[in-house]
Amino acid sequence: MIISVPAILSSLLIATILILVLFGIHTVNRLGFAVKFEYLLFVSLLIILRLMIPFEWSWTHTIYSEKLLPPITNITYIQLANHIYVYHLLLLIWFFGSIGFLFKFLVKAIKLNYLGDFTKNYKEELQEKYAYLKLEKIKGIYFIEGLSTPLVTNPLQPEIFLPRYSYTQEELNYILKHEVQHIKNNDLYFKLVLQLLVCIYWWFLPIYLLVSMINYLLELRVDYQVNSKHSEVEILAYFQTLTSTALRLARFPALTNLLASSQFTMRKESLLKKRVLFYFEAQKRQKQKLLFIIPLIVTFIALPTFMFEPDSIDEHTKATTLSEEQVIQNYYILDKKNGEHWFYEKKTNKQTARIRKSSYFYNKLEHRKEQ
Repeated sequence: MIISVPAILSSLLIATILILVLFGIHTVNRLGFAVKFEYLLFVSLLIILRLMIPFEWSWTHTIYSEKLLPPITNITYIQLANHIYVYHLLLLIWFFGSIGFLFKFLVKAIKLNYLGDFTKNYKEELQEKYAYLKLEKIKGIYFIEGLSTPLVTNPLQPEIFLPRYSYTQEELNYILKHEVQHIKNNDLYFKLVLQLLVCIYWWFLPIYLLVSMINYLLELRVDYQVNSKHSEVEILAYFQTLTSTALRLARFPALTNLLASSQFTMRKESLLKKRVLFYFEAQKRQKQKLLFIIPLIVTFIALPTFMFEPDSIDEHTKATTLSEEQVIQNYYILDKKNGEHWFYEKKTNKQTARIRKSSYFYNKLEHRKEQ
């Protein structure tokens, strides 16, 4: 298991392909071909795993790039100062960018976690009305003035935050069911991993498209789970609550943080429309099965079975690598008394590296015995 620049670049390339596949399925779905959201979540999980494990394995096959990678590699090895190259600068920008995103995320998370400390906790009062709220994990339920959408925070001790509004009993029931289902699904942990990936790959633009699609898929899953035991009348009432809540709260500024699991309304009218249409196409989705070959192909692409490397040696390596003739002229092998064999530079008699008998240069260099 090796982590290297080609392995990371290969993971990003494959992740980009998979994200485009996921986006394509979304597009097809909007055009009327109904696809089960389970397939989409499956593809999303593969993408996340590919980004989390950008390693080169013993079974990884190398594909050599003749045109794309060699010029890119040469650019990264442009020398900016003494022993400082372009790739050093890029790594520095990457590192400090990740630190900045992580700091911003932690500040928002701390603000959300302390939000409930300054307002009344309605947990016990609401638990008397709604039995499904009697989960040991729930720390509190709060009504916040000016909040733009119902949400859940803190994966270890979930807190439910609702915009302060005069809800009907029916509306409050459906909203709380939605938030509790997110807690049962452990969606906050999933979103925490997503946030960490954003902090690491902040410069990788497709990651933001991936996060947006996964948020949408998580809401679809909860819509389906909450309504699985509802009657047709209750289902219509649920989606009526979703749309009416979005319209009422649209005037408030959005509170954005990936650590907030649920965004009940998702605010955008186009997304609300897609969520409603997606659910009511359930019958069509059950009849129109996606070919099993598609997940298999996606799985194969997602696995680290191959990676890309430049077909030619970069200019920096050429400039710093000795030819065979130069190695023979400038180095010798010292046969030590303990049986070890070491490279020595003739000019300085400096020990550089250990060499094995199976090495290419073992029988080509001059041998000297240790005195």
